[in-house]
Amino acid sequence: MLDRTPKLLTFRKVLIIPFVGQVLLVTTLVTYWSLQSGKRAIHNLVLDLSQQTSAEITQHLNYYLANARKLSEINAQILSQNVVDPNDLDAVGRFLWLQAQRYNIGYLLWGQVNGHYVDVGQPETLELDLITEQINPPRFGDRRLHTFSIDPQGNPWERLSDPIDYPFQSEAWYEQSVRTQQANWTPVYSWQSPSANPLAIAFSSPVFDQEGNLIGAIAAEQRLWQVEEFLTHLSQRDATITFIMEPNGALLARSHLDPVLPTPTHPPPQEMSQLLVEHTTHYVQTHLGGWHTIAAAQDF
Repeated sequence: MLDRTPKLLTFRKVLIIPFVGQVLLVTTLVTYWSLQSGKRAIHNLVLDLSQQTSAEITQHLNYYLANARKLSEINAQILSQNVVDPNDLDAVGRFLWLQAQRYNIGYLLWGQVNGHYVDVGQPETLELDLITEQINPPRFGDRRLHTFSIDPQGNPWERLSDPIDYPFQSEAWYEQSVRTQQANWTPVYSWQSPSANPLAIAFSSPVFDQEGNLIGAIAAEQRLWQVEEFLTHLSQRDATITFIMEPNGALLARSHLDPVLPTPTHPPPQEMSQLLVEHTTHYVQTHLGGWHTIAAAQDF
């Protein structure tokens, strides 16, 4: 027989149930507030990291480009005043070699209107810190580019490859400087190399002799694969992906991720990086009207 006698709710239960309800409510609210605070904290952390990384990149690029301008202008004066004989390619090469050891510079280049040429720079595809190249018809009997390692005194040493044709007169750093006869930055251009990033930018200066005749152009060239190395260092340190765009949307440089094994749901790092660039570009074009509309730092 069922006991239908009403069960009395004890005072202990009356006290416990509301208390448990309050605990559950408070726990829920605390959890919610924690999640919201966590989101804000993460957002602020990402924003701070983004601003810090942007500041580091800006500082690095300013220093990187300032070296190029300074060296180009100084070298133009030295050659114009005949402090270093502009017709002695070995002497010019030794002088550029000394500078290349002191400054973080891609290449230092000297091209003459008579077709002679010398440079010193950091090769990307050779395991050497610096190399030198010359177009020197009196020495080699041709107008081709000869590439050498450098001895401890800064002179050409061992030949590194067969001579090649190199019409330096068509390069932006030379053509622009000779045509305008003014010192200036070149546009970003592609240099003649199998590099993964063959883009470069240079500050070039025309050089005149003491009678005011144009005798050539001197340039300090920075190659953007060096910028990519710096961006990649930041990416590996901060777990970020960074890329530099021109206002017209052209990709100049980007960081590269550490190699990982791809999976069906995880594309290779190169593809991931490319996808992020494409998606970011699409967002900027769709929501902001294009890269050219961004005149200041934006968080989106």
